[in-house]
Amino acid sequence: MASERYQRFKARIQRLQFILALGFAVAALGAVLVAPLMVSLNERLARVPGGRIGAGAILASLALGRLWVYAVLPVVAYGAARLVPLVPWPSAVGLVLVGEGFYLVLDAVTGGLEAVLHGGLFLLARLGTDALGVVLAAQAMALARRQAESSKVQSEAKNAERAGEYRAFLKEAERLADLRHGVDVPSGEIRGPTQIPGKTGGNSEGP
Repeated sequence: MASERYQRFKARIQRLQFILALGFAVAALGAVLVAPLMVSLNERLARVPGGRIGAGAILASLALGRLWVYAVLPVVAYGAARLVPLVPWPSAVGLVLVGEGFYLVLDAVTGGLEAVLHGGLFLLARLGTDALGVVLAAQAMALARRQAESSKVQSEAKNAERAGEYRAFLKEAERLADLRHGVDVPSGEIRGPTQIPGKTGGNSEGP
């Protein structure tokens, strides 16, 4: 009983470690992918006459800045769930929390406390994309688990079919071998070692 509890506790710790590592990896990957896009967007916005930035540009900036949670995260979560049996919803929430924590620390380092506490439209975008990321990641992991289980069932069915074909092959080989030695054996019946006609077991005596 104690051993089973220890194994369950160990499995939970391993899943938690995996979620932490994967969440940081997703956030870092998102930052790497988004950085050149944000630089290009900022360069275009800087060339706008009079510095007038429309709502479309603001939305585009917010969408790019949150790309990691609603685009990168579901793809990575799908791939991870094909390899590791993750529970979709708790894992999705954990991944988003870890990734969001990464970005909050990054904002605090680059922009100070004000960058973390600013609200308004950005706060709504952050919360909305977090919720969207949880939903998409959970659905991606659920789909991955269904496909993994389906592949496992198909693989087991193929293995069983091959085993049946192999047994049928052995039966037919035994039958042909017995026929070659002059023993009539019905098709599909397996016989043990047969004695060749004209031969007797044991030591042969003289004529």
